[in-house]
Amino acid sequence: MSQSALSQTIHCLSKTEGIDKDKSSFNRFSFRIAENEADFAIAKNILEDAHQSRSHLKIDFPPAKDIYSAKSITFILEENRTPVGTFSLIIDSTNQLPADLTFSNELSAYRGQNRFLSEICSLGVTKECQFKRDMMFFAIFLATMQNFALKISDCVVTVKENHKHFYNGLNFFDLSAEKTSARTGAKVQLLAINNQIAAQNSGINQNTFSLQKTNTN
Repeated sequence: MSQSALSQTIHCLSKTEGIDKDKSSFNRFSFRIAENEADFAIAKNILEDAHQSRSHLKIDFPPAKDIYSAKSITFILEENRTPVGTFSLIIDSTNQLPADLTFSNELSAYRGQNRFLSEICSLGVTKECQFKRDMMFFAIFLATMQNFALKISDCVVTVKENHKHFYNGLNFFDLSAEKTSARTGAKVQLLAINNQIAAQNSGINQNTFSLQKTNTN
């Protein structure tokens, strides 16, 4: 997979300021943006490892699909410099979002209110990660910051029932009833959040964080 046109031109996140003291656990975490075939292989392997106990489900990696690859950013998450997590941010386009395969009616209605959407998908954290809940929050934090950089108004995610409480606690709200995912075969719901609310909940002040282009040297 070649580097997507989007990730070549956006200002990817490489430094954050204004993180409140409750996020000090982030000090053990780092991340990088997947830029080449080897990086995408690492991300996919992390996802497969994270879901190895769910072999009856299809492992879904939308950035590997041509219709999404040019509008996606894949993050590799590290704990003490060891890759242990991944997620992808898919930007809405004429090809729509991965969630449209299951929730097309709900997303069409949501888009109809002049929103610019992204979707958090292909999220997984391996069992080697010692602070999984913190890492999940770190992923949402990074997605929120990247959404700010791209001037995205709202973000959606599909989740299973046992993960809903975590996202609801971050002020994601239900956008659908439970359905069987056309992508993975799991029972999921579509959740959404306004990016301004996500930033406030994450302790991000739009005027105090900084974005820098990823150093690829």
